[in-house]
Amino acid sequence: MTSIAVSPKKVSQQFIQLRAATLEEMSPAERTRLAETEAFMNQQQGQTLRFFYQLGQRFIEDEATFGAEGLERQIRAMMYAEDTIRKTKIFAEQWNAEDLERVIQMRNPDYPGKMLHWAHMRYLLSVDSRDKRMELAEKAVEQCMNPRSVNDAVKKLYGGRRGSGGRTFGRPATLKGKVRQMVQVTREWIGRDTQVWSPKEDGTITELMQLSPDSVDDELLEEVDEAYEMMTQIIARATVEQEALEKARKRLQGIHAAAGNGEAAPAKRGAKKKATRAGRPAGDKRAAQKGKRKRTAAAK
Repeated sequence: MTSIAVSPKKVSQQFIQLRAATLEEMSPAERTRLAETEAFMNQQQGQTLRFFYQLGQRFIEDEATFGAEGLERQIRAMMYAEDTIRKTKIFAEQWNAEDLERVIQMRNPDYPGKMLHWAHMRYLLSVDSRDKRMELAEKAVEQCMNPRSVNDAVKKLYGGRRGSGGRTFGRPATLKGKVRQMVQVTREWIGRDTQVWSPKEDGTITELMQLSPDSVDDELLEEVDEAYEMMTQIIARATVEQEALEKARKRLQGIHAAAGNGEAAPAKRGAKKKATRAGRPAGDKRAAQKGKRKRTAAAK
């Protein structure tokens, strides 16, 4: 198995040391209560992972039953976090139930209350190899890695970029369906930006800028980091796609204009002359007849 080099975060190690010192200060009853609370939290975290896994299995079934376009309609109609929904499908496609249960049961002996949760698993979806995924999951538990550290480890594994794993999208069956998908998804993105993300008074960015320091935590920072990375990719991809789409648009406009102008295969020679004579104005016809009479008289 290829070794994955992971640098544990100093903050995690410091936390373990602080935890050990705090446990020393606790009474036996307090330590017992803490163990029960951590066991309860782990149970709920495990149930959450199983829930997302089962939800992803449902979406796989929906795609098989209704097709890719039917699944897209279901996702849009749910009005839920689409990114999470799509990731649950990848989760169910990529992982098997046995590996999932193995991850749920992983524990660090120095911090048994710490287990991998959905924020960790989202980043592990980017790892293509099952062996590397499991190895990285074990490292994350062993070294008490937070989700951002897992994300950094995945990037390091792929030389500073994400793996090819991650969300997969269904392809509409027809070309018009594919173009319609481009329009719908782009329109939705613009709608979310203008109505949710960008409004100055209560938009997402405004709320982030006004957030109090004590409300900033690892999970929020991870989400903002990922949103920033995605926006950067969108800028690059949108520029490329716009240029390519402009070329395709001009080509189609040219084909359509040519068809509209009646450019077709040449007609028979006699028919062409007849059509030309029939299309002449009345004055031109009289002039042509007069010229013909003059040529006849001269010949006599």
